[in-house]
Amino acid sequence: MAETRSLEELHDEIPTTAEGQKQADEALLLTGWYNSVPELAANVDTDEDGKRTVRLNGKFTNGARTGYASLWLDLDDRYFEARDGNAPDQMRSTKLMYQAANVYRLAHGIDKGDPVNKVAVAKYLTKYAFGVKFGTGKTLGKAVAITVAKE
Repeated sequence: MAETRSLEELHDEIPTTAEGQKQADEALLLTGWYNSVPELAANVDTDEDGKRTVRLNGKFTNGARTGYASLWLDLDDRYFEARDGNAPDQMRSTKLMYQAANVYRLAHGIDKGDPVNKVAVAKYLTKYAFGVKFGTGKTLGKAVAITVAKE
């Protein structure tokens, strides 16, 4: 017959492990290409330097898997100094905004070189599906590319 014990008797016998927690956390993160599922929530955050970032939160799906994620797009361009001493590079969230602007241009028939309003781009992304690639490795679970929605 199976032994019956109370949770109190087992209290100190079954701790979680760091590896188990890491695997559980990583299982929740999206990796690879997903489409957004409108409508996404949008919040604007301002950092101590006065730079604004829009955070999009919501559901993403690749057909086989659906999950929830957030991604950030810079409303104000940000740069970091290049390691090789050349011109500074854009931060990932600034690059994502410019990729999102290309999606917006395609949807509205605007030429690639023409400027678009970044707030209009962010509003568009909340209402219409777009493709986003979530990274692996150092960028695990972070948005690394935005494009038109994938079929």
